[in-house]
Amino acid sequence: MIDVLVNPLEISPTRFTDGKSNKRYCGAITMVVINPDTGNVITTHPTRRNIRKRHGVYQDEDK
Repeated sequence: MIDVLVNPLEISPTRFTDGKSNKRYCGAITMVVINPDTGNVITTHPTRRNIRKRHGVYQDEDK
């Protein structure tokens, strides 16, 4: 998770939903969503294949 925040592949602009803000950082393995106002981690997800392909870090993976 620290690697994603230090070396992100992609950073989304800050989004506001229901009065709350969030910012998404995409890494080679993990996607981290944080609250930019407090710096707290909201959630983490695996990075989607299309984002990894776009940045050239996709490797042939078996399902």
